[in-house]
Amino acid sequence: MPKIHFITFYSQGAPYDNGLDLSATENNVRTKIQDYVDTFTAYHPKDFANDPEFAWSIQDWSNIDHKYARHPDGWWSPLFNKYIDINTGCDKTGFFAWKAACIIKKMREILEVKSNIKFHHLNSHTNKEDMHSLNNAIVDKMAGDVLLEFRGK
Repeated sequence: MPKIHFITFYSQGAPYDNGLDLSATENNVRTKIQDYVDTFTAYHPKDFANDPEFAWSIQDWSNIDHKYARHPDGWWSPLFNKYIDINTGCDKTGFFAWKAACIIKKMREILEVKSNIKFHHLNSHTNKEDMHSLNNAIVDKMAGDVLLEFRGK
């Protein structure tokens, strides 16, 4: 039977990083699903900060160029033609570039033990009509299901 490795990322807030403190959310998710997966890995910015290969994935983009900083009213949505108040702090932790870093880092770790693995990104959003769910649904439509095979040396 295939093993299920759950991978996620969360910011811890000051003094660890410039994002929101999502430690309680991470703990809540871990508690709810850890009995249903083989491994649960929750990365945070300090896992990448001193790694020259992945440090780019958590850069504070608001300090790199002001045009990347979050507007006080939220993020501009061309779809809704207004500001939407979601994902506060994502500009401070790499605009989700950490997703790729998390996947690559975990896949390499698993490949040290197993010679080949399959990665499957599931579209698992709720179809609710609040702004956050709609935004995620748009991303899901753009990404689709992803199934990748990784093979060891």
